[in-house]
Amino acid sequence: MERVDLAYLNDMLVKDETSSGDEAGNSEGPKPGNLENLIAFHKSLFIFQLLLQKWRIGLNNRTEVEKRAVKGKLQFATYAQTQSYLRPLMKKLRQNNLPPDIQESLTEIIGHLLDRNYIAANDAYLRMAIGNAAWPIGVTVVGIHA
Repeated sequence: MERVDLAYLNDMLVKDETSSGDEAGNSEGPKPGNLENLIAFHKSLFIFQLLLQKWRIGLNNRTEVEKRAVKGKLQFATYAQTQSYLRPLMKKLRQNNLPPDIQESLTEIIGHLLDRNYIAANDAYLRMAIGNAAWPIGVTVVGIHA
């Protein structure tokens, strides 16, 4: 189904570019490769928004006693912190301004999350965050002043 939608959108863009090509001047319209990136950005943004919304609904469905308990307050604080930490990523996704390597890693992470393979998602996140470069053997202290 996604291929059909992608093909339809590509056809619409090609028709739009040919009909308004002379009017556009020097401005370039989206290319099919950019359309795929745009779709990936919107899918990632939608999934992150959906996960945050489900989390918020779960927190709101608790009883007042659970909400006022220390554990409930910590859960809400974790949610609020996660939401604020994801804000720059969401902004970049909305603006379609994410580096390709980060977008590929996010797509991989989301795929693992949807499969409920959280260990693989964590591994993909660590590869995205710190890479998988080999450490020298015998390193005991990691720091600039050691």
